[in-house]
Amino acid sequence: MNRSQSCPIFTQCGLCSLLAKSKEEEREQKKQLLTKLFSQPIHFIDSPKEFHYRKRISLRSNKNGVLGYHKPQSHTLIPIQYCAIADTRINIALKNISPCPVTIQSIEFRTNGKKLVAQIYSPKGRTISAKKICSWLDGLVDAIALDRRIIHSDPFLSFTISDVHHRFHPQSFFQINSDINEQLVEDICTRVDAIQPSHILDLFAGAGNIGLALAKKGYNVTLMESAPTSCSDAKKTCTRNNLKANMIQSPVEKYTAGSLFFDLLILDPPRAGCGPKIKDFVLTKPANIIYVSCHPYSLKRDASLLKKEGYTIQKITAYNMFPGTEHVETLCSFIRTP
Repeated sequence: MNRSQSCPIFTQCGLCSLLAKSKEEEREQKKQLLTKLFSQPIHFIDSPKEFHYRKRISLRSNKNGVLGYHKPQSHTLIPIQYCAIADTRINIALKNISPCPVTIQSIEFRTNGKKLVAQIYSPKGRTISAKKICSWLDGLVDAIALDRRIIHSDPFLSFTISDVHHRFHPQSFFQINSDINEQLVEDICTRVDAIQPSHILDLFAGAGNIGLALAKKGYNVTLMESAPTSCSDAKKTCTRNNLKANMIQSPVEKYTAGSLFFDLLILDPPRAGCGPKIKDFVLTKPANIIYVSCHPYSLKRDASLLKKEGYTIQKITAYNMFPGTEHVETLCSFIRTP
């Protein structure tokens, strides 16, 4: 079944190209890509939702203040009043919002399904009137942040992930598909239980999406993350949930091999992956690595680098974190061979 009819701007937007295929065809296409790259059997987990799963969207505005997406590899703005993959709470705001009365760089809508937050960024070198922004969004959102400043109500969002209660700052990263993220984190916990490591190092830890779920289970975890708001969120989450974990605020690229003992390394890098720096991460030869990737090609490159360091792929699972799009989340376990 062609699902593109569910999106009124499908032919203009292009961000969800796989809506032209059925759910089964999309799954097969993504599995085939991963099978070709890794020559391994791929276990594929579908998202519970095909539509309205996305808890964050970022929009731009044109000269008339109309909000929309940029077409891929273009500055052409496609006005939207409805997004087929955005959470219902976001779509209610999109349906009722008027053109922005001031020039903005971007606006991000963030929700946990109940509360809706707007994070707005001013154009470089310009200052936006907080009063005008609050008036524009009055009755549409529950809280507003402008250029890293809170200007209306409480913009933190609460999520429970693997029995850990989080509150995310409006600048902190969280996964856009909370349902499949819960499955991903639970599966990581299961893999870690099978390993029973004595110390875990979680690099690119964010606000503790993975690491704090493992701390909840009693594991000795050190988390490293560069973003100040994410580190602050993680520390507060530890206090709120009575968890013990070591949080290091530092660019992961500055990690010094040998500065920490660990026998399990968890990697959850951005889309670009780790690159050559991954050799430093494994210089102390941890027995196991769990790698979460949102880009199969950077994962393939890093897997090749790890192979040279004595690591082989043990298991790969794909998660359809982004239904309707070309993107796929991959969980890959590596083991060090003698």
